[in-house]
Order: sequence, then structure tokens, then C-alpha cells
Amino acid sequence: MITNQKMKMLIKKAKESKKNEILQLEMNDLAMFFSPNLKQVYDCIIISNKKEEELELGFIDAIKMHTDRTGYEASNTETPISLCFENGISEETAIIIGLMVIDVWSIKIKQLDKDSKYCFILASCDGDVEVRFHKVRNNEKSWLTSDLESYNNPVGFEIR
Repeated sequence: MITNQKMKMLIKKAKESKKNEILQLEMNDLAMFFSPNLKQVYDCIIISNKKEEELELGFIDAIKMHTDRTGYEASNTETPISLCFENGISEETAIIIGLMVIDVWSIKIKQLDKDSKYCFILASCDGDVEVRFHKVRNNEKSWLTSDLESYNNPVGFEIR
């Protein structure tokens, strides 16, 4: 995983933590983490509860709003880890769960699109951890800038 220094320290702290937390979340949130509703729409994979036909109808407008497929995917795969837990969760535990989510998602996405590479993004802002992804495309920029140190918050990505 390629990270800025802030994320590198956070991951190290999370992996070394011996903290045990009681986690409370809804079953829908657990399903979102480990069995997301992945939909394929015009060479994009997003997370959505809408039917593919409905997503296809609004695709042109969505691309205009997000400027390209990469932005469309990154915006429509954003999944908050920390905010799903009713009793709260430490940033370190959320990072560990986020890393697990990336492992699961990468397997599920490869089942849909085995020939492409995807960029999985893990970020934290004020302790709120989120995961998202987008396809790596030769004709589009990555959703993140190449200078990860320019981000004020912990951020990292992995290409799979």
C-alpha cells in the first residue's frame, strides 16, 4: 500500500493496538462491507441499490457531474467505516476493518472484471475512516494526486 506518512503511522498504530472493542452495527452495514451491491455500468463498477437499467439512463449526466468515469466510480463507492457503528469505533479499529474490506472487495471486483486493475483508497478525516475504489484507466487521471503528502489527512491506496 502506498501511503502518506500520516496513514503509515496510523496503520502501524492500528496493527500494534491490543484494544478490544465491542462493535455494534446493523446487518445492512455489515453486508455493505463484505457483500456490497456492485453494479457494472458502461465500463464502471459502482456500489448502488438501483437497477442497472436505471443507472444506465442517468449515466451521461453522472459523468458530466463527475467529469470522468474515475470520478464517477470514486464518488459512488465511498463507504464510511467509522460512521456505521452505533456505539462509535476507534480510528485504529476502523483502519483494520477498512483493510479487510479492501481485501474482500478486490476479490469480488476481480470476479466481475478480472482483466482490469483497480485503485483501492483508504482515508481518514477527523477519525472517520472511509474506503472507496476506481478502475485504473490509461486515459484518465487517478482520483488521488500523486503527492500523497499534500493531503492533510491520512490517506493511502493500493492497486490490485
